[in-house]
Amino acid sequence: MRGIGCTMMVLAIGSLIIPLFGLQFRILSWIDNWGLAAGIGIRLGFVVLGGLLVFLGAGDDDSD
Repeated sequence: MRGIGCTMMVLAIGSLIIPLFGLQFRILSWIDNWGLAAGIGIRLGFVVLGGLLVFLGAGDDDSD
């Protein structure tokens, strides 16, 4: 779960930052169909959900 959460957080934070340089993640381009405010809200929701998955997955130790 931590891997999925980290991936979600990295993609969401990256998709908040890279438009400043005129770029966009192709996999997350569908988010902008609902407008700027909704797109930012969805991205922030992905950050929160990813953080929650990382936090909840902290007890899972796959080093066995």
